[in-house]
Amino acid sequence: MSCGDTPYPREALRGPTGAEDSDHPAAELLRKEIELSEGAELTPTDEWRLVVDGPDNAVFAGGAVEDLAESGLNAEYRAEKVDGEWRTAGISFGCRPSVDTGGQSRVDFYLAPGTDLAPESTSILAFVEDTNCGGRDVLDRIDEPLIEYGPDEVLVLLTADPLEGFHTCEGFPPSEYTLELAEPIGQRTLLDAGVYPAVEVHVYEDGPLPQ
Repeated sequence: MSCGDTPYPREALRGPTGAEDSDHPAAELLRKEIELSEGAELTPTDEWRLVVDGPDNAVFAGGAVEDLAESGLNAEYRAEKVDGEWRTAGISFGCRPSVDTGGQSRVDFYLAPGTDLAPESTSILAFVEDTNCGGRDVLDRIDEPLIEYGPDEVLVLLTADPLEGFHTCEGFPPSEYTLELAEPIGQRTLLDAGVYPAVEVHVYEDGPLPQ
């Protein structure tokens, strides 16, 4: 999962903190970013974890793990080494890590307005949109859903083939999609597993999922 382009295992978010004070060559750059943003309440000053440590790239995730479910990471800082020198590659603030889909586009989904999740429901009318280009119809590219049935939750991951070639992403309403479950939903909560932690699926009129 990741807030950028470099995925890391979710277990890395429970690794040791204090990476901002380490001797990693990119940590000095991170410390400068922290100093620049001090007082702006955008970048945490502690609880940083080194979640990717590659020869030419590094990713630091900042923020308390227990806050992930509520508001996501405080920030994700990315650095890369170019011509032997480390430099800032990107910063994401207030992000919720997305699941790495192996090159497929992640698809957000919502309950269609008026949808009633009765205990016996197995067909659920949903609205879906490609997170990479929400203004384009995704129905002709969508994959079979990955569904995990638990005792208290039903987790769903929707993906689609990415758009090819040149395209624009004007704002369009999401597409209607019928999610078919292999068993009744019962009293379980329907969760979108495309982000970590998974979030409850809401009615579309309630607005988009937090990112």
